[in-house]
Amino acid sequence: MKLAHLWGFIVLFNASCLCRAQLSEYFNEKLSIKPLKDGKIASTLTFTTVLKNGTPRDPELLHTEDESQHYRLFPLALGQILREYGVTEMHLTLNAGKWNYDSWGQPAEAGVGNGAELWAWIGDGALARGVQTRRLVAILEPAPAATRITSFRERLLLNPHKLFDANWHGMGVHVLWHEGEGVEVRLTFQTVSDPLRSSFVRKQDWSLESLFGRKVEKACRAAGSSHIQVSLPRNTPYNISPQPTVAENDEALYDIQAVNKPINVAMQYMQEFQRQDLPSSATLSIQRTLKESSQSHGQLSVILRNHQPDPVQAIYLETMPWIVQFYLHTLTATVNDIPQPSVFSNLSYIPAIPHSRPTTFHVLLSIPANSTLRLTMDVTKAFLRYTEHPPDAQRGWDLPPAIIYPLDQPRMYTPTLLVDLATPDFSMPYNVIIFTCTLVAFIFGSIFNLLTRKFVVVSVALKGRD
Repeated sequence: MKLAHLWGFIVLFNASCLCRAQLSEYFNEKLSIKPLKDGKIASTLTFTTVLKNGTPRDPELLHTEDESQHYRLFPLALGQILREYGVTEMHLTLNAGKWNYDSWGQPAEAGVGNGAELWAWIGDGALARGVQTRRLVAILEPAPAATRITSFRERLLLNPHKLFDANWHGMGVHVLWHEGEGVEVRLTFQTVSDPLRSSFVRKQDWSLESLFGRKVEKACRAAGSSHIQVSLPRNTPYNISPQPTVAENDEALYDIQAVNKPINVAMQYMQEFQRQDLPSSATLSIQRTLKESSQSHGQLSVILRNHQPDPVQAIYLETMPWIVQFYLHTLTATVNDIPQPSVFSNLSYIPAIPHSRPTTFHVLLSIPANSTLRLTMDVTKAFLRYTEHPPDAQRGWDLPPAIIYPLDQPRMYTPTLLVDLATPDFSMPYNVIIFTCTLVAFIFGSIFNLLTRKFVVVSVALKGRD
């Protein structure tokens, strides 16, 4: 019976793959591995599904019933949302850790801010309709989908124990509409691993098994292409195995579909890794701190260092929770410790509404060449009700990262901040409860003894002496 079920899955899976051309859907997978200058390894898993000639709904027709959609490779749940709200572009990322731009440079996917982030471009009519949605009819054949999920889990290196053990990791869902081509959904997972984590290791050797805990058995049958791309180190002797399919321009490419046996790409270095101070890999170096003089006031400081010989224009965006509010009139700017109020322009500020809306602040900055720009602004911290504090109130509150948009480069993220708010003494209720319970127990015990105990007069006869 099990063999019959297995054969049925294989037949349905093959039928799904044969009809991809008719449905104008295709799927590609790619793994990119890049050594970093501090000895770490950056890896990016990319799974791309394209709905050929797909288009978002016309915003003017969002109030009408949508046409039925038939998906084979395209995610059904995501397709329903995109069609229902006329989404033309969306980026959802979940990251853990701090991306080090100075040592790691720009990431393969720009959205590396710590925490969750969502960007979306939707039709105007979708917002007016609120949360009321219309029923969307779509058809998805369950057997091929189940088989594909199993295939992905077995072959695409997604070992959570290894992925989440990395120094930095993040996952994302990206939706793009390319006019004239179709709708693209790209699933990504980025990691930064440290082969030199152990003090006994002297070389940054790595392999697929050491990075992901397994090798690639074979390509996914639903994929149109399956590639592993490795960036080769410069000015360092190394040995890479097995022999790549193509090796040029400091890149080694492996075509997994052309390999008929399990593959474990590995790189060995001939020399020990030498730690040294190297110049920053980023155009801008960013430092963001919150100096707290008391539990009610503080000062936000942002330092931007331009390493280029040319000026840089960048947009500075802060989305701050309502628990921290800005004193906009205290905003100051200095360049190399010299006041320069002319460096910012096009300032926009939307104040926070307590318990409802965060503060939004963005400004266009002009950073001179080879200089350091410092922005400071006083802030006030909210006084919360005792019921609004989290269970670990003494730890503090996390503040989201700020975003820096150089006008000619990908966006950059600052590290998150931790703010200390005025916190009541949560041990007092416990002390009151203990004291009250002790007093009640003492009084109750005494009265209970008086009411229930029977007192008897006992006569004692004394014997005289003979």
